[in-house]
Amino acid sequence: MTPGDPRRKPRWPGVLSGLAMWGLAALLIHSIWRGAPSDWVVHLGKPKIVVLLAAGCALFGAFYAAWRRAAVRPLLPRLALLGFSLGLSLVAAEFVTRMYLHQYSKGTGVFGLLRQWSAGGELRAQSFTPLLAICQLSANKRLVYELRPEINMEFGHRSLRTNAHGMRASQDYDPDATGAVRIVGIGDSGMFGWGVNQNQDYLSVLEKRLQAAKNRSSRYEVMNLAVPGYNSGQEVERLRSGGLRFHPRIVIVGWCDNDFGAPFLVEKKKDFSSRKKLYLYSLLFYRKELLAPEVYKANEVDRSLIDPALLAYTGVDGVRKAFGELKELARMNSFHVLVFGPMRREAVEICRELGIDYFNTKEKIDKRKYPSNYAVHFMHPGPGGHGVLAENLQAELVRLGWMD
Repeated sequence: MTPGDPRRKPRWPGVLSGLAMWGLAALLIHSIWRGAPSDWVVHLGKPKIVVLLAAGCALFGAFYAAWRRAAVRPLLPRLALLGFSLGLSLVAAEFVTRMYLHQYSKGTGVFGLLRQWSAGGELRAQSFTPLLAICQLSANKRLVYELRPEINMEFGHRSLRTNAHGMRASQDYDPDATGAVRIVGIGDSGMFGWGVNQNQDYLSVLEKRLQAAKNRSSRYEVMNLAVPGYNSGQEVERLRSGGLRFHPRIVIVGWCDNDFGAPFLVEKKKDFSSRKKLYLYSLLFYRKELLAPEVYKANEVDRSLIDPALLAYTGVDGVRKAFGELKELARMNSFHVLVFGPMRREAVEICRELGIDYFNTKEKIDKRKYPSNYAVHFMHPGPGGHGVLAENLQAELVRLGWMD
């Protein structure tokens, strides 16, 4: 055929399909390089959709080129051989990938990552909360982990500072100083002030209220030793190992119902044997997510992964054991104890059984008096809720006759 022959088949469909194929291939290569789908790949759908589009463009281009040369039939056996070879290679690659991931999962794990993070390394881990970013491994194995000292950062879009003793506070406290009445709080994320700015947690607000009281005859220091994710056993150990040095007159236990549960930051065991998932695909396009260790939620924890000493403080019997130890510490060190928070029936019964003072906010505070965003009875109250809790806590301490 001559260039002007009307039977001459145009080239541009093949050229366009080739350009589209290479463009899509470039997007895929970029996603593989990043270990996560690039913005354009996400915009187009998923990597698998882009792979199918690229393969479709390649097949169209091959068939179109063969059609122009009247060689479609000879092309079919070659495509069949290519498909068979590619399929066999992918099966082999999937097998090798699973072997690699199985070995990789035996690595340092979450606690190894915490050690690296404490030493200044980069933290890469999946978690249902960003708790790992503010914690370090504790030398005390009964604590498992603790807040990193001297943090000054934005955490969850809120300001966060810790002092040299690893407590959420904007100032340091001298354990040997005298002249102040000291109140120590032990608890988890509710008392810590999850989701509120620095100095908006109810213990900080309580300290401000006590200092501002016109009829006060003493100076008060209120220390927040709460650590997100702790259960009752860890909270009592936190007091024993770090709080008693400050010689508290009053200890507030910030109650939360997950205090019955197992410790947080227990690593999930990953299983790479599912027949419903292609791990080669995940390794190529979701590498950051696939290789990052995951952390259990409290209600998912496999208790076989936990030190039996810590398991002794889970459940109703575990809380009773922890509170019994707390009562003995109070007797030996001459401080008052108040359990404070939205308590369920089992927690109230334990306090009554052991003769420990408690303030059940569910019974004592009518949440209907306050805006819904105060979330007074939620485990993570809003700033307004912390203010209400501080006001009621102060009134209860006065009622008990523990204040000057």
